[in-house]
This record gives sequence, structure tokens and C-alpha cells, in this order.
Amino acid sequence: MEGKDLQKYCDDLRGHDRTLPPEALPGAIDAASRDQPVMTWNEFLEQRNS
Repeated sequence: MEGKDLQKYCDDLRGHDRTLPPEALPGAIDAASRDQPVMTWNEFLEQRNS
């Protein structure tokens, strides 16, 4: 089993539902990116090409 399939199998055994309704996506993205550094596109390209 791949990781995602194994996680779903284990969640099903435990009765967990990890799916989020579509309206929860913006909040989940905001929470995941909250403490990430902010940079411009040019700063990103400079960092990537160095």
C-alpha cells in the first residue's frame, strides 16, 4: 500500500474522517502558511538560481 492508501485504511479502521469540506480549504491553507517566510518572486528566483 502507498502512504495515502495506508493512512485512509488506518483512518477507516479507527472511524476517523480526515476529509475537509471545500469551504474549509482557505482556512487550512492560511493555517499551513501562517509562519512561512514571505518573499517576492524575484527573491525566490535569485535564491533558486544561486
